[in-house]
Amino acid sequence: MNKLYRFALITAVLVSMAGCATTQVNKQAFARRPRLAVITISGAAHGVFTSDKEDLRILKDTVPTCLHEIAKSRHLRLLPARAALSKSAYAEMKNTGATFSTELVPGYKNISLNDEKQHLHKLARELHVDGFIILYLIYGQEDSFGIGIGPIGIGAKKPTADVGIATVDPDGKTIWQTNEHIRGDHGIVAVNGIGNYSAIISRYNALTKTVCDLSVQDLNKNLASR
Repeated sequence: MNKLYRFALITAVLVSMAGCATTQVNKQAFARRPRLAVITISGAAHGVFTSDKEDLRILKDTVPTCLHEIAKSRHLRLLPARAALSKSAYAEMKNTGATFSTELVPGYKNISLNDEKQHLHKLARELHVDGFIILYLIYGQEDSFGIGIGPIGIGAKKPTADVGIATVDPDGKTIWQTNEHIRGDHGIVAVNGIGNYSAIISRYNALTKTVCDLSVQDLNKNLASR
């Protein structure tokens, strides 16, 4: 699938996840700090000329950063990242494949919440958890300015990061759902689209820390008013 088309689909997913609000929280589900386990992690990079394998290398660096920020929330307890993967209930779940050709982090599955309720309840019992996290990390670049001199186009490109977090209970009902977007301050100059895109990629981990921290701050803000 063309990565530009793929990115448009991914963006639509992230927007639809959040609806009209940046963050949705079922405050009752956070009355006592829920124990949560990660069941799906996927992501992609767009506009920086990466292969699927390179996308996975980016995720290998950035996923631990994001999960570390989520785990810092005083309102939840996050199990180790791969805690669910070794359980029999997880093994019995069907992998529907990566959403819109994002790359699934090895070991994880994309799970139909509607079809796997029985297994979700079994997994919750095996792990002694109250819910599950589905995480998307999407990276790209945005033009911050551009000029044309005859046939030559010169533009500044800055790195971007989007995070989508869907947290559900064993029935598949949402207890926390959020998406955040951030653009970095430092980028590159590209001439006719050609530039040092590896410099943009090197910024993704720092952006991930910031955008995932923003997600947790939104959760904290929503729960502070309960």
